[in-house]
Amino acid sequence: AGTLFDGDVVNLKTTGDIENASVKATRYAWLDTRADGNGGSVLNTVVTAKGIGRTNGVIVYADQDVKGLTATADTASLFVQTTNGSIEGSTLIAENIAKLSAGSNILDNSITATGNAATTIVAGTNADIEQALIDGNVVTVGGALVLDGSGKTFVSDNTIGAVGNLTVRNVLGSSANTYTTNGNFVFNSADANTVNDTVTATGNATITAGIASELSVDAGGYAFVTARRLELSDIKANDNVRITADEVAGNDILSETGLVSITAAANVATNAITAAGNVTVNAGEQIVGNTITTAGAATLAADNITNNNVSATGNLSATATTSVVGGTYTTAAAARVTGAYVGSVTVAATGNATITSGTTVENTVVRGAIVNVTAEDNIENLDAKATRYAWI
Repeated sequence: AGTLFDGDVVNLKTTGDIENASVKATRYAWLDTRADGNGGSVLNTVVTAKGIGRTNGVIVYADQDVKGLTATADTASLFVQTTNGSIEGSTLIAENIAKLSAGSNILDNSITATGNAATTIVAGTNADIEQALIDGNVVTVGGALVLDGSGKTFVSDNTIGAVGNLTVRNVLGSSANTYTTNGNFVFNSADANTVNDTVTATGNATITAGIASELSVDAGGYAFVTARRLELSDIKANDNVRITADEVAGNDILSETGLVSITAAANVATNAITAAGNVTVNAGEQIVGNTITTAGAATLAADNITNNNVSATGNLSATATTSVVGGTYTTAAAARVTGAYVGSVTVAATGNATITSGTTVENTVVRGAIVNVTAEDNIENLDAKATRYAWI
């Protein structure tokens, strides 16, 4: 405690604590408080070492906590590992890569690794710990970054940036984080919720989660989201957007140059969907209350299609097993609306417009070059106009 160590190689080993020490090494520094899980901590200590390239300039092992550590690997990498405890309140700087592994939590650290190889940060490695946290950290790396929760970690309130690919995996949940990468972003935790996270990726963004809520994604490539529920989120991509979920509700979804494809086991509701390419929406139950704008074709298929406003440059198709009720369907090409029942719908096509019902078409307005309205039972209160001819 409270001692200065200065040398070519500095190796400090104790089964107790290393506290308030100052360590300078022209090659590398090794601090070790392990004793079969019963050793000590490294506390309020300053370590500076040179190392060589990807070799570790600073190596820290502790059975318990690493707290208040200021460690700088001037020209090399940095390694910090705890068996049982946390890595907390530390400033860790590596001019190459950093590898952090905590038995429990990683909290309130500043972590910088300027090298272009992969940095890894892992929490919750101790098998006896049920839950862990990665919280309040600022992480900046010059290469790729892998954030791993060992299947038991919540990730919250972190600011994380990587020049390379950024991967978050094996976590229990993610909330209020800012993830930024010049590469691809991957969130791979199928049972975890991501809530109020912000993702900015120059490349692609791929998210596999339980519930994705109030999520903001801005991808320079494609954006793919797979979840039980996607809600109240902004999903933007330069390329294609593909969403697979049970429920898709209350989102703003944009593809600047590509297509949007949404597949829902249940409902797609009250979304704003915009694409330069085609838009395809398939739902097992309802497509309801959406606003869809596309410079390509629009294709909707569900059991019930209700009160959607769809504008397309290409062909437009809305096919319901049960009913198409309400809404406006406008296209510069051909439009086709099909349902067992069709009512209170407005269809406007520069090309042909076709409405087909297994029972009744009623209270409907239709415009097109050739208008074709067919119902097996009744046609009531139909307003139809054709620039060529109408077949009722």
